Amino acid sequence: MPFPSLRATGVALATTLLTGCLDPLVDDTVPKVAVTFPAPEEVPDIDSKPAWLAAIDAGDQLERRIVRRSAFAGGKRIWYWNVGFVDGSTLPLYALVEKGADGTTTALPHPYIVDAIPGDPGYTPIWTIHFVPVTDLWAGEAITSVAALQDAQEAGLVGEPEDTGLIGDCLIVHPDVVLETRDGDVPAGRAYYRGVKVPLHGLGNFTKAGENATAPISRVFQLRREGEEPIDERARGVDLTGDGDANDSNNLFPFGPGHPSETPVWQLVRVVVPKETVSIDTNQDEKLSDIKASSDVFDTAEDGTISPIAGKVVAFEVTPFIINCPFEPEPTL
Repeated sequence: MPFPSLRATGVALATTLLTGCLDPLVDDTVPKVAVTFPAPEEVPDIDSKPAWLAAIDAGDQLERRIVRRSAFAGGKRIWYWNVGFVDGSTLPLYALVEKGADGTTTALPHPYIVDAIPGDPGYTPIWTIHFVPVTDLWAGEAITSVAALQDAQEAGLVGEPEDTGLIGDCLIVHPDVVLETRDGDVPAGRAYYRGVKVPLHGLGNFTKAGENATAPISRVFQLRREGEEPIDERARGVDLTGDGDANDSNNLFPFGPGHPSETPVWQLVRVVVPKETVSIDTNQDEKLSDIKASSDVFDTAEDGTISPIAGKVVAFEVTPFIINCPFEPEPTL
């Protein structure tokens, strides 16, 4: 099974030919492994590629700290991250795994392998997850690119990639970008991209839906009163509730973390509600609102069509904007 890649075929061919030139000088198998697959500690960081680092910084749509935001879903307050615009398309991401005799799959402590970063044509932080089983020949070598993964399969270190049927929300970021969570700020992990380590924040895996490896898209509803700005502190840059931050909203998701239809990809729907609507700002409490569920303002048909509930909605607009907003998982008890 081929490994989809943005890399030009000629570059991959050149890599193969370069490796092949070493064959007459040394043993037929070991040198190729040693040259193509360095020890993990020998893999350089993205800092060694200033142009790539600058491209990530310019294209990741992120501030140095990704703040958690609050909204409502199904009557409950939930938390999420807004990490930029997407279009629902995906790219392949490869994860090395060990397959047991009983068919179980165990993730290995090897960074994910990707072939796109912000700035590359077609880059998206939404990926189709492919498991790549290692063989007994693999001894912990770093497989640092899609081209190297092809070499690894030819050398017998790994088997064919397996499409898991999952999508992953994994942000390639500048090394200084941290993720705010309920337990504190978290630094990025690492993935491999074309021979270097790149910082990556993994924001969850989700069941894949849709044709052509597209991510499922649901709707998020942003409320505003007639003649006013959104009831969304980040959108307005104002602390509406007086709690000392500007990260709360009366945005509505149709479902929350852990739902079978959970997705990180949302189409923005702007909703105008009556002036007398009581919300987090009038209550001066980010937990209190008259509207805490999308079902409070819309009826949803089986085909997904939404109809405003009389007296609850003045007007609404389904915008063309698609936003990457993964949920923070519920705390484990």
